[in-house]
Amino acid sequence: SPTPDVVRAAAATGLTTLVAADRTWRGLTARQQSERTPREETEALTVLADAARRAQAALTLHAAAQPVVSSAPTADELLWLTGLLDDAVRARTTETLLAELLRASPVDTIRDRARENLLAALTQRVDAASTTASDALTSQRYLDLLEALENAVTPTGDDPPSTAASARGPGARTTLLRLAAAADRRLVDDAEHVDVALDQDSHDALLDRVRHAALSAAALAALLADVVGADSQAYADDVSTAAHHLARHADTVGARELLEAQALAADAAGLSSFTHGRLHGQVSATGEAEDAAYERAWASASRPRRRRWMA
Repeated sequence: SPTPDVVRAAAATGLTTLVAADRTWRGLTARQQSERTPREETEALTVLADAARRAQAALTLHAAAQPVVSSAPTADELLWLTGLLDDAVRARTTETLLAELLRASPVDTIRDRARENLLAALTQRVDAASTTASDALTSQRYLDLLEALENAVTPTGDDPPSTAASARGPGARTTLLRLAAAADRRLVDDAEHVDVALDQDSHDALLDRVRHAALSAAALAALLADVVGADSQAYADDVSTAAHHLARHADTVGARELLEAQALAADAAGLSSFTHGRLHGQVSATGEAEDAAYERAWASASRPRRRRWMA
């Protein structure tokens, strides 16, 4: 097993990232609404979500090395946090995607009602996700999670040593690499299952599963960069690129679902659903392009030489 020092060092890196991202988010939300932009909020939430995944990887390292004490946060707690942050980010980026398409579309007074209803639905979706995230990030549950994670990985009164300097204990490097390889195997298995999807819904759901697996594998690899060197970071970068395209694809899935629901509502109200259909086609084309970009990125990320450092 890794030495306590190497565990504390790698885990503390994940904790530090989460605490810094939390501080940035709190500083942003402390400003007046008029003094911050939706883009700033989306970027801060994205950074916070990525940091939560790093903290999740940190907890994995910690749990693998020594018994988890009762005060340590559970994997479920971090899954709760990353899930709600991901929902908030995806709602905002889906809104951005559709808003950009609407702005680029020619204005037609006959269809203004459809545009207004769609924009209202987008705003409602973002507000709901943002409220959920904001409530969670000010909740006692979240504050307890931060405190528990800090207590679990940081020795009282000691500064955590650097990961590189600590990875000298017997078997430390081997165990850490085994964890990285396990995360990569889950990613590869999920990616291979995409090819057997029976329909579009299954295909989209499997791609989103790959996205989450890729983000987890990249977070763990990035934490280990100080131990294994540049190869670990290069792997994390490649896998993150693939995950980026899958995130954009997930935005188009959310946009399609919203457009389909709004089209049905328009038809039921006796309104034209032409705008929804046209936007649906554009969104579908964007999704196909992101799917293809993911395939190219994954072809690079899945090369055997990208995984030699795990051996």
